[in-house]
Amino acid sequence: MEDAYDLLYKCGDRLILKLNTEQVFEGDYNTGGKHRLDLINVKQHHNKNELSGIYSFYRNEIMSISKLSSETEDKIDQNYFDSIEKLDEAETVGIACVGLDMPRLLAVSSWEEIYLFDLMSVKIGEFYPELKNILELKCFNFPPSLLKEAVTVTSKDWVDRPLNEEQMYLCSQLVAYLIPLKQYMKKILLSSVYKAIDDAHHLYYDHMDDYVFLSMVQRNEVPKELDDVIPLIPNSDI
Repeated sequence: MEDAYDLLYKCGDRLILKLNTEQVFEGDYNTGGKHRLDLINVKQHHNKNELSGIYSFYRNEIMSISKLSSETEDKIDQNYFDSIEKLDEAETVGIACVGLDMPRLLAVSSWEEIYLFDLMSVKIGEFYPELKNILELKCFNFPPSLLKEAVTVTSKDWVDRPLNEEQMYLCSQLVAYLIPLKQYMKKILLSSVYKAIDDAHHLYYDHMDDYVFLSMVQRNEVPKELDDVIPLIPNSDI
């Protein structure tokens, strides 16, 4: 037999309710009994409108209930701003999003760390301005469907809060490889350029006289030997 809600929760507990209709509500526990619980300060995910008054939910319509601890309360804290500061200093970042609609997670990686941003509470049409600025300036993405383990977690599983360690690990997988992959692709795409630079470097240090080279530079001339090792790279239509 299931316990009455007033035995499980106390007044003021922050709860997330997922209904059988897939709707998700978040609010503060007010009162409850064996078959019903009442929430105040309620907001509905996917809906930017503020909800006022007391909302009652019945046991037979509730699929799951998650209790938010105080440290996971819906607000921006110092951890967010510390993460933004570090990402702002990164040369490039990788991004991957879990879920095509709210609720969802945004995973952002730098060379050293991975950050998970919870977008469940972000209102439609809005976004964290500091994070939005970083993503507009520097990001590199790749289809996350290539990682089969991560996509085995259904969208329903990403609704529950707080996230467990397995969920955070799977989400982190989606971005852990992006920046090394970018560097590898860059090395392949620019291989002819890197080779020309290496050839010119070796030619200068192994075969050319400093005085002769300097005089040619002053006359804006390119030595034939140097011209030979730097091939013309055709223009690309891409």
